[in-house]
Amino acid sequence: MGKSETLLPPDSESRWLDPKLCRFYRHGADLCLTIADERTILRAKVLRLFPLTSPGKYFSVYDGSNKEVGMLRNIEDFDAESRAALEADLARRYFLPVICRIINCRERFESVEWEVETDRGITHFTTRLSRQEALQPAPGRYILVDVDGNRYDIPDCTRLDTRSRELLLRYL
Repeated sequence: MGKSETLLPPDSESRWLDPKLCRFYRHGADLCLTIADERTILRAKVLRLFPLTSPGKYFSVYDGSNKEVGMLRNIEDFDAESRAALEADLARRYFLPVICRIINCRERFESVEWEVETDRGITHFTTRLSRQEALQPAPGRYILVDVDGNRYDIPDCTRLDTRSRELLLRYL
């Protein structure tokens, strides 16, 4: 038994899906999965089990009823078409702009309005005035969650310029 199998408790009903028997593809906006000689799932959902520490490995696959179908070890194990469909779906689901600079922020009506420069350009978003809206998955790393559930990553706050750090720390 490999090290990755130890992720499952002995009495778990989860199973590892065999990349040779699975084909992921897009049908319109939906991700679909066909498991050879078993079934086709028209609205598959793939979630990272370790989105911050191992984003390219270990995934859980759900059907349209939110029932787990199985797990994947590594999307690199799939054929090119399946891998492309999986990567596109994950990029959409885990959209996470990186904040390079905080241009301005201000407190207003129990919320904070942010103007930031990200790796995708300048944007504005609003967070609640609550320390719960700033996740700290590792020392110096922060993820700001806006009122719509979108997330913005600051991989290392020490790499921000002085003004950006001051603005960030004011609301953490």
